Amino acid sequence: MSSRIIPQRVYFKLFTGNYLAKRRVRIDCFENLIDFLCWERFSKGSGVVVHSLDQGLQWRLRDVIIKFEFTMLSDDLLRKVLTESVKLPGPPPGMYQPYFFYNFVFYSKATLDSIAVLLNDWFKLGFHGGGIDLAKSSFVLKVQAKLKNFRSFSSQFNDWSQRLVRFRIALIHKKSVDIYGRLIPSEPLDDFEIKDILENYERAPIHMKRQLQRQMRMVSMTSFVKETGRNLNSALGMMSSALLTDLKTRYPKHRSSTKTYD
Repeated sequence: MSSRIIPQRVYFKLFTGNYLAKRRVRIDCFENLIDFLCWERFSKGSGVVVHSLDQGLQWRLRDVIIKFEFTMLSDDLLRKVLTESVKLPGPPPGMYQPYFFYNFVFYSKATLDSIAVLLNDWFKLGFHGGGIDLAKSSFVLKVQAKLKNFRSFSSQFNDWSQRLVRFRIALIHKKSVDIYGRLIPSEPLDDFEIKDILENYERAPIHMKRQLQRQMRMVSMTSFVKETGRNLNSALGMMSSALLTDLKTRYPKHRSSTKTYD
């Protein structure tokens, strides 16, 4: 990860990202990518106008950053309700913890999906619909074969991405996931399922008991959230590096611009 905090001008070029700027987010290679792709011009008639080598790519990147921004906002709000006595209007305080956790899961997967869609479109990988997914091995293998920046993606992030998908599918399509203090089940189980497992545990054969133990194991929600934030940041860095390398190949005479107008 780059040690440099991304300056405000980078987000201005994408017409978004104020929250990430305030949060002092670092994404490897992202600043260099946007400064190569976009530049500002000032005229008396129009004021400051942002130009880009490819407006479609500029707006796809904007979409990715908006999703990541919502993820980080959900992260921050979740940390607040976990660590502080926060008084928020509306429902009882106990509802905020699952609400912000659910939002964090939804927007984390949305960020990952936006990265996948951008890579598929820009590098013409040829996937369609639900096949465009960095949690699916067929898509990841194609990305890794095409882009050297992603060659460690599967080994680094496969277990995490599969877990994120299981939580997202459960929360959207199937059930709620109960939170116990600051702990969540390692698999997306609700309270009814956990009680059912406990009632049948003694009668289960040994191999089933081991499987049930894995399902029942409680993990830190904070650790899951931190891991997800780190991994999304790494995926954004891989994407940024791959895009910048490709743009420099397509536009060898073009130069980056850091000029901005306050």
